[in-house]
Amino acid sequence: MPTSNNTSHGAWDPHNETRSADDAEFARLRALPWFKRLRLYLRQRFPLAQHGILIFSYFSANQFLAQTVTAGDGPMVYNAISWLNFFMLLCLFFHLRVFDEHKDREKDVAAYPDRLLSRGVFRYRDLWRLGLLAIALEALIAFIAGPAALLTWLLVLGWSLLMYREFFIGNWLCKHVFLYAVTHTTIMFGFDLLIWSVTTGRWFWETDPIFIVYAFNGVFIAFTFEFARKLRPPEDEHDQVDSYSKTLGPRRAALMVFGVMAAATACTAWVGYRLNFPMIFHLMLLILLAFGSIGVLCFHRSPTRKNAKLVALTSSLHIISFDFCLVAFLIARHGLRVSLFTL
Repeated sequence: MPTSNNTSHGAWDPHNETRSADDAEFARLRALPWFKRLRLYLRQRFPLAQHGILIFSYFSANQFLAQTVTAGDGPMVYNAISWLNFFMLLCLFFHLRVFDEHKDREKDVAAYPDRLLSRGVFRYRDLWRLGLLAIALEALIAFIAGPAALLTWLLVLGWSLLMYREFFIGNWLCKHVFLYAVTHTTIMFGFDLLIWSVTTGRWFWETDPIFIVYAFNGVFIAFTFEFARKLRPPEDEHDQVDSYSKTLGPRRAALMVFGVMAAATACTAWVGYRLNFPMIFHLMLLILLAFGSIGVLCFHRSPTRKNAKLVALTSSLHIISFDFCLVAFLIARHGLRVSLFTL
């Protein structure tokens, strides 16, 4: 009597059924209108609500500090230039995301085949066009803001293009993860100088020393975000994807996150000291540092997937609350004036 053979014609194959389901899901997603597919991509790779809050807190702290060191005792101001400045920063962060997606395309397709870009649900060429649109809007806003802002923006754009080309030493740079991090996070210093030029109308070489120190705080915050998002438990490490936990080991990488958070705290504390803020400001910075360290300590003790997510959450909340702390004290001292259309 012949026995059944699962490889014979007509036999059930669970792998074929999975592929059929994937094909059906791909066809359903590809049939969605373009804007719905864009929204799905943004939700997956550039969530606007999360990024908007982070960027707004970062922008507000830097803008108000620039106003404080140049305008003296006048109130903190949100005006038409402020909203343009914030929107330009949002475009800048988005165009960096676009550059990263294209720069890492081959690695990401292999390592993350389920992403919408990897599957072709949202196409790389469409994303590139959106990146070019973002750059065009940045250029327009910088032009409106004046020659100092335009020059600073051109320098930032040039640095982002070097990042996109990985400074023409990509193979070597990828083998030196810390130098890679330094070259890719120092662009935040340029973002701070751009906020300075747009807010004050002054050239970047006229930046006040207090503002420069807070700009270094921005770089350390970028390090915090960079390190925190690349902490993974051993079971989640991938041959195609670099991470600091793979390079250093999970526990040493967790200590690195704490180190850059502490450096950011020190920069902000020095700014508060120079501005004669009360002791409660410094106490709040220490409390925020302790809160931000919760995830780091948990991951250091037990490098699990759950604790890796906790690091990302607590470090993000630390970044937001850190900037808003400075914003709150500046508003409490100087007051606030908000205008939608006046300059």
